[in-house]
Amino acid sequence: MKKKITAIVQARIGSSRLRGKVLKKINGKETIILLLERLSRSKKIEDIVVAIPNTRENDILFNCLKKHKYKIFRGSENNVLKRYYDCSKKFGISNILRITGDCPLVDPKLVDRLATVY
Repeated sequence: MKKKITAIVQARIGSSRLRGKVLKKINGKETIILLLERLSRSKKIEDIVVAIPNTRENDILFNCLKKHKYKIFRGSENNVLKRYYDCSKKFGISNILRITGDCPLVDPKLVDRLATVY
């Protein structure tokens, strides 16, 4: 039986090393959007949800994701595990591929290989 795999991408504005890095642009596109576009090329991932903190600071990220029509979950800023858990409960996700929002060069072929092994 084929397992439905959903990618949950954790992202936030507040980074201690480079604040707002997920919205920095490369060739005119936000890095989070580049990541999501690349991830959506995976043949094994059936759905993608972006899990972001439910703070006012992250409203700008929410608006960017909404504009590009991505699924969004808002949850705890400090407890990332709880954010993942609550997100999985809300969307009924049982097989999670965890992706961090600061890797815009995610390789969809590698994602597919990992999903096949899983």
